[in-house]
Amino acid sequence: MAGRYQTVFDFMEAGFPWWPILLGLVIVAATVVIYHMRDRLMTRRAKETRLLIARLLVSAAILWTMTTTYRVFAQYFDLKNAVASGEMRVKQGQVTDYHSFLSTESGIYEKFCVQHYCFTYSDLIPSAGFNNMAVDGGPMEKDIFVRVHHADNLIARLEIMVAENKQ
Repeated sequence: MAGRYQTVFDFMEAGFPWWPILLGLVIVAATVVIYHMRDRLMTRRAKETRLLIARLLVSAAILWTMTTTYRVFAQYFDLKNAVASGEMRVKQGQVTDYHSFLSTESGIYEKFCVQHYCFTYSDLIPSAGFNNMAVDGGPMEKDIFVRVHHADNLIARLEIMVAENKQ
């Protein structure tokens, strides 16, 4: 198949993904407001129960934000280090074993393989790498030709072959 590769994702061009951290901070702020307004918001519950629920909400929001921040920072700097040290791997070929909406007990994922190496990702899980599922407008399809620059399962750059226009 004749064609050229078009870059559809490059983590260096995309930059650091701040949105999950900002979302986490908004959720923390909202749960702090709930904490301070708990007596007006949960009037049918006992005072101790209101306090427990409010503390659990704030704690869960802080835990999620901290975990997400750590995960995204670690992934981003792992990818930067892999590029700098030349440890980035490249798989090129036809997409096989493509599943656009793979539902498991731990979430909803998209999966594809290139040269018997499989990639799994979800746009519901914050990531520094490619995670744009086809169900939400992502570019992946069955049997297309791709070039994937990756460090383990983390896709740093995704290129898709587009047909050459013959005139």
